[in-house]
Amino acid sequence: MVEDYLNDPEFLPIRQAYLDDLRAKAPEMLQAAQNSEYEPVRSFGHNLKGNGTSYGFQSISEWGADIEQAAIQGDKETLLDRFPKLIDYLKTVSL
Repeated sequence: MVEDYLNDPEFLPIRQAYLDDLRAKAPEMLQAAQNSEYEPVRSFGHNLKGNGTSYGFQSISEWGADIEQAAIQGDKETLLDRFPKLIDYLKTVSL
């Protein structure tokens, strides 16, 4: 099965490092969104969209797509809605 790699003991530390990295970067990107710094937020969202599912986190990819699109449109309201939800999710998700 394709998802078997997600529980591979060699991949678990990589998945954990991915989550740890996002836990550090998401608050920084929330601050950037609050400051209307849309390009780094767009890039961050694009990366989430592209790699969240690869690490086994479909919801992260979905938030990433929303964040990327909102940053492209300069939609601060959506960004300020999505980032706290992403940050809360990252606080609770575990492997």
